[in-house]
Amino acid sequence: MSAVVFAEEAAQPASGAAGGAALANEGKAKKFVKDVERAGLSGRTASKFGRRALCAAERAVFTLDGERLTLREVAPGIGLQRDVLDQMEFTPEIDDDLKETDPGALPKPGAGSRA
Repeated sequence: MSAVVFAEEAAQPASGAAGGAALANEGKAKKFVKDVERAGLSGRTASKFGRRALCAAERAVFTLDGERLTLREVAPGIGLQRDVLDQMEFTPEIDDDLKETDPGALPKPGAGSRA
């Protein structure tokens, strides 16, 4: 089962062109990994209760439904392949209606957010 993890060495956000997101410094750790010793977020458990887990970060928004991780949105200015998919150890499902995240919903640079 794939799991969502937040890396200690997260990328440093910077303001992007036209209000989009940009990365000033890529973190060294992968943001999503294939195997973990213990997962704090379980899509399987959420599904038992009729729920879908949501993971929202500066770069992208994912849903976890059962064991299926689906990419739903990408932040403006973020490269899908370079900034999201290449930073994962596996390829998630990609929503057929992949959207760009509303810039007003993004954290402001330096606001102490996590990547």
